[in-house]
Amino acid sequence: MTFLMQSLVIVASFLAVYLWQKSSFSAFTIPLLALLVVVYLILARKKNLRFFFLNSIILLLVFSTGEISSPLFFLLYFLSFGIAFLFDPQVVFVFTAGLILLFFPSSLKTDLTKNLILLFSLVFLSPIAFFLGKTYQENQANKKKIEAMKKKAEETEDLWLMI
Repeated sequence: MTFLMQSLVIVASFLAVYLWQKSSFSAFTIPLLALLVVVYLILARKKNLRFFFLNSIILLLVFSTGEISSPLFFLLYFLSFGIAFLFDPQVVFVFTAGLILLFFPSSLKTDLTKNLILLFSLVFLSPIAFFLGKTYQENQANKKKIEAMKKKAEETEDLWLMI
């Protein structure tokens, strides 16, 4: 999957949640969450769609429990690390930018200092998630190379034993 496709999945999720919250249907967020959870569980193999629904579920939970003042806001930190491990680590920065755009208007309504600290914590967490995700993916690539080398060594050993 390319960086662009992964970024589009995240942006589409942000856009869907934003439009849902601004529409008159926002009163039906809880039934929508139930539907999204069922769809998420059904889509076991499609990584892009699963992540779209997971991101939408978490964002809707955060929005329905108080937006930036939500007690579930910390789930977004875990989600940024999940993005770094599942997708291209650079997508974390798209995710963070989307979160800031999504939550910035509501952060100006109440305690500005607290809300800006929460938003900046997302900004400061992004490079950490990026580097951990990059290290994880490099480690996975190295494991694949080692397995391929082991298999080749075993085949070579088998050839020498035949001679």
